[in-house]
Amino acid sequence: MRIVGYTDQWGVRPGQSVGLHVSCRSESFHASVVRLRHGDTNPAGPGFRATSVPSCIDGRYKAQWHDVPAGSFACVDEPDQLLNSSAATLAVWICPTAPGGAQQTIVSREAAGFSLFLDADGRAGISVGSARASVTSALLAHHWYMLVVRLDRSARAAELHVLARDRWPGFPGVDGASMELGAIGTWQGPLLIAAQATVGGTASHFNGKIDSPAIYDTWLSDEAVTALFSGVFLLEPVAAWDFSADHASLEIPDRAGGHTARLVGMPTRAVTGRRWTDGGLSPAEQPRHYTAIHFHDDDRDDAGWPEVLRLPIPDSLASGIYAFHVQTEKGDEDYIPFFILPARAGPYSSVAFLAPTFSYLAYGNAHVEDRFLKDPTLGLAFPDAARLYPSQEQDRYILEQGLHSSYDLHSDGSGVAYVSRLLPQVHFRPKVHFQFLRSLQGSPHQFNADLHLVDWLTEKSFDHDVITDEALHLEGVDLLTPYQVIVTGTHPEYWSGAMLDALQAYLNDGGRVMYLGGNGFFWVTSMHPSAPHVLEIRKWGGTRAWDALPGERHHSTTGELGGLWRNRGRPPQKLVGVGFTAQGMDINAAYRRTEESYGELGFLFDGITGDVFGDVPSLVMEHGAAGFEIDRIDPALGSPPATTCLARSFGHSKSYRLAVEELLATHAGTGPENPLVRADIAYVSYPGGGAVFSTGSISYCGCLSYNNYDNDVSRLTENVLRHFLNSS
Repeated sequence: MRIVGYTDQWGVRPGQSVGLHVSCRSESFHASVVRLRHGDTNPAGPGFRATSVPSCIDGRYKAQWHDVPAGSFACVDEPDQLLNSSAATLAVWICPTAPGGAQQTIVSREAAGFSLFLDADGRAGISVGSARASVTSALLAHHWYMLVVRLDRSARAAELHVLARDRWPGFPGVDGASMELGAIGTWQGPLLIAAQATVGGTASHFNGKIDSPAIYDTWLSDEAVTALFSGVFLLEPVAAWDFSADHASLEIPDRAGGHTARLVGMPTRAVTGRRWTDGGLSPAEQPRHYTAIHFHDDDRDDAGWPEVLRLPIPDSLASGIYAFHVQTEKGDEDYIPFFILPARAGPYSSVAFLAPTFSYLAYGNAHVEDRFLKDPTLGLAFPDAARLYPSQEQDRYILEQGLHSSYDLHSDGSGVAYVSRLLPQVHFRPKVHFQFLRSLQGSPHQFNADLHLVDWLTEKSFDHDVITDEALHLEGVDLLTPYQVIVTGTHPEYWSGAMLDALQAYLNDGGRVMYLGGNGFFWVTSMHPSAPHVLEIRKWGGTRAWDALPGERHHSTTGELGGLWRNRGRPPQKLVGVGFTAQGMDINAAYRRTEESYGELGFLFDGITGDVFGDVPSLVMEHGAAGFEIDRIDPALGSPPATTCLARSFGHSKSYRLAVEELLATHAGTGPENPLVRADIAYVSYPGGGAVFSTGSISYCGCLSYNNYDNDVSRLTENVLRHFLNSS
């Protein structure tokens, strides 16, 4: 991508403003605003649809190229005389996760001042001015070591000692190095943990866990070092940073001298430290076992690009999905979306589309295609993907900049637990497709797939507002109560507890919900209290792209257990009648009506002939309304007694398999022959007059525009929405 951007907010209201940040390889670019309606360029559908919106920001702007900075670290901005005393000792525990290949800094002060590091061979080393020394043996990945550096300025001497927590035959438990020093000046500037300062930034970031760094203003004796290794403090340090304190904070207290450290780049917190055993599974149970922070050289939190323009939102702009359209003279372009919510005082439409922005962010910048193609042991084979990937400029940009989604791994192999909207999220775009799918053009997913629904609402003249997950998380049920009907996106997978509570309260109070997707309400998701642009997700216990380590399954931001809501006693079936059961990624199937669908809810099928419907072309995976990821009714998982199964899918291809969380043991019958591999269309009646219509399929909305919007999927959807509006 030669031009790319991001906004400082995804959802704004009239009277607020949204800022745009742009990186561009041309000298200038033109910016304007459009309202998005349909983002899928597949010629089988309506094509790209956007309306120009005149605004005060229309015009040309100077441009500059910016990369996305990477790497996390802790910074002590005012370290005073730390390491500057006549004699000093630094002690720190580390657990490297990717030693070797390049130098990685553990603690540093000044670019050419002091550094404790791992060299390119994975050996611990120190540099003081121009002097440098390393130990003889490389450190092993995923093992704990205590590193001790002793400095004596008057004697011009430095020593490094490496003490391994675990001892193995042929594995050195103790190692060391020493060197003579020249004259040492006084070091200025901040002290960094897990990085080295450079001109205008940082480099040499550490991959791994760091635990309990401390500094003493004396040369610790051998006896004191041995005691420290055993957890006994014979002397008080002048600085001791407590990485176990308040895992939701971006500041690290110094329990000895008040030299507070601030975290940069969002390293992973609430991770197990050097003392961890199987006796505790969360920081709340055993806080002394969680004294570490996991730093990565590819952590990213905020791109930090300068703001190039700010758009005030006038009252005249209706609620909807908009985008900044930025374009160079050479034709390079990017659409950077944002959502305008209705003014708090209204007026409100009767229908609200709940944009699943948490899910957009969780999937944004995914490059699992690259990972699956490089690692055949993952058990996924997509020969077409190998031919296609990366065909889109967005995917090439992701790989060039090293961006990640919650489906990707860090460079050291650990899962990505945090995702941020203050980065270019280049899959959160119109005209983008999902490359794993069989169609030569791929298929839209998430945001671009949800525009199929927005286009249909517009075509059918259903006035609607747009609201967002983030607003629902922050505002609760008050965001929903003005509306007769809430319509979800095609894949609202990532939900916080506050969001679930709000939707439950809305339904209990008589609200109506159309869940027009699949695999929704699935992963426990939390928003960072100190950095609300960041979401946290810890994956374990279900169908997943990576597995959180034992002891690291609780969120740092809230302290709650992560994973599936199902494993927290809140399966989707309890809320909307259906929940994730299976997935396949080649083609969809059709639905067949049940006998119950001919009962008192039969009017929902007015205008539809025959038992089978949804057997039509789709803009998602070519054909059929039931597919990709599908949901089923299950009373054992909480589908309410007042759940009516209106239809079930049939005839799925051999690519469809049961979700992992459905299996107690591996067996052959996990494919389409299994009766649990199906999509159910459910109608759930709530005691207070509330109701849910669930389609149980991500691909459902891909059929809405077929035959100029005149098809049985479109008709059923319209019948349900009009019923909900007329009966509320």
